[in-house]
Amino acid sequence: ALAVAGADAPALQAALTARIDALRLFVQALRIDEAALVRWLDGRSLTAAVVESLPRWRSDANAAFLGLVRWCKLQARLAPLDAAGFGSIRTAALAGAIRADQAIEALDRSVARACVDERRRALGFQRFDGKEHGTRVQRHATLHTDESKALTQVLPVKLLGTRPFGPGERKGVVGELRRKDLERARPRSIRALLDDYADAVLALTPCVLASPDSVAQFLVPGVIEFDLVVFDEASQVPVADAIGAIGRGKAVVIVGDSQQMPPTAFFARTTTAAADDEAPVEEDTPDMDSILTEARNDGIKPILLSWHYRSQDESLIAFSNRHYYDSRLSSFPAPTQRADGKGLTWIKVADGVFDSAGGRVNAREAAALVAEVRRRLADPVESKRSIGIVTMNLTQAELVRDLLEAAAEHDEPLRRALDDESEDRLFVKNLENVQGDERDVILIGTTYGKGPDGRMRMQFGPLGKAGGEKRWNVLVTRARQQVVVVSSMEPEDIRTHDVSASATGVHHMRAYLEMCKRGVGNSLESRVRPVEAKDLHREDVAAALRQRGLHVETNVGLSSFKVDLAVADPADPGRRLVAVLLDGPGYAARRTVQDRDALPVSVLQRMMGWPVVCRVWLPEWLLERDRVLDEIAAACAEARSAQAQSALLRAATAGRAAA
Repeated sequence: ALAVAGADAPALQAALTARIDALRLFVQALRIDEAALVRWLDGRSLTAAVVESLPRWRSDANAAFLGLVRWCKLQARLAPLDAAGFGSIRTAALAGAIRADQAIEALDRSVARACVDERRRALGFQRFDGKEHGTRVQRHATLHTDESKALTQVLPVKLLGTRPFGPGERKGVVGELRRKDLERARPRSIRALLDDYADAVLALTPCVLASPDSVAQFLVPGVIEFDLVVFDEASQVPVADAIGAIGRGKAVVIVGDSQQMPPTAFFARTTTAAADDEAPVEEDTPDMDSILTEARNDGIKPILLSWHYRSQDESLIAFSNRHYYDSRLSSFPAPTQRADGKGLTWIKVADGVFDSAGGRVNAREAAALVAEVRRRLADPVESKRSIGIVTMNLTQAELVRDLLEAAAEHDEPLRRALDDESEDRLFVKNLENVQGDERDVILIGTTYGKGPDGRMRMQFGPLGKAGGEKRWNVLVTRARQQVVVVSSMEPEDIRTHDVSASATGVHHMRAYLEMCKRGVGNSLESRVRPVEAKDLHREDVAAALRQRGLHVETNVGLSSFKVDLAVADPADPGRRLVAVLLDGPGYAARRTVQDRDALPVSVLQRMMGWPVVCRVWLPEWLLERDRVLDEIAAACAEARSAQAQSALLRAATAGRAAA
């Protein structure tokens, strides 16, 4: 253009320079950077873009440059996005790819995506190997188990190594103690020996097992002091008995269950009654304060041991967990919804009569208990399980024991069970002295019922007194596999409106009997439960498994611990094959590696009998979805085949036994 202009070139150059300067000032006034200018030009020359935009600018000038003002405001508001690392959102907004009303949502998505990417990079999730992580978890569990076993050998060796004398020591205090022990002609009391040779005795046995009474009887105050005193079953230890042991220690740990029976004067009362040739009156037995109660009343902060794995069927602990432990216990679901020989069973004694005047016994119910024991001992499978019989009072327990002895004269399996003292096989006890016992099967004889006149009296012995609910809690938590309630009365026979509101034990007895008849699920469904937040990860895995044709239940369990997904045989939905555990909120809430990764898998497989337990990690699911689904489906097929073979083997064994 300058060459064509010739002599006018300087004037043209000056005009172009002035226009360029004006455009530069215009761009600066609009606060447009070079990148925005390039987007506006969109491949056009500056002159062409200006010429094309002039009509809009003139129109906009007549409207006080509103469009220009809006554009400038938009540029100014979007400018911080570049500094924050969200230049792609600014570009998309200016280009019209994102509407103004979607900008905040787009920003939130970008922030979330950036956070996820950062966490994946920082934690190595972009290269997460589910199999390797599973191997690492299994190795930790194995090492923990091996270490626990090794401690039983390592600790004694270490303690022996710290002794200041050898095993054959004949000199000094130890030699003198040995000689005293051999002096049979002048035996000394244990208390005197411990008084004179306290240091030597503690070097020999640094851990002493003794009852509170023995501590007071044999250990002279001030002579032996322990670093730690531990009370077990502290709910049964009276305060007066505990004080002496506490005074002999630098620190104390009090272990017990405040919802179990407190110490009572029951045995003293029954001994006196027997001496007077009278029946013991258990319902008048007073309770005493325990050291556990005193510790709680003094405000000592308790530590809850929440894992419960005695009950091999959740229904055995569900009632107590709800009524006594505020649903804080974590129990484990079984693989079968209604396993034979497990859970709660109800047996009604139609003609049972409670004779309150004639010995406070129920003869027909006692006979029903004996018949149930004999039936089980005659069964090849049932006879392998230990049995405990519990009645509501001592006279009923004695009647059952007498009937068992009489029946054993003509029943060899029963005789062997009664004579078997080598293992926990069979016991008969009353409500007041069953605490601390456990058996595979517990037969509960409710004892009470309508009298000979057909009337039901609302008198239930110690259950109707203060603390009766703790006795009931002890009673219904003694079984590992099954509770069988043998009752002469229906739940509705207990007229709770005729019973004091403070008689919590009686109210709980009726509720428990109703649960036995209705089923645990029906009883718990009547309770208002909090609405749980939807777990999108769990639902995603469940939906994918269902698409594979598998039957899937979510959130299986009656306590705070849940099996995230229970995969069952499609042909038999009640037979669960695989427990799938996810790394969701419940997993994250457990505070230790043992609680998160080792203990749940071990208990579900070894104690509860799940054929297979699978872990699905969220990063693994995101990266290798199809492989995870293939492995779960293969585990189901393998478990189904193993159970079918086991059923055939049991059938063949039963056939040979019958032949």
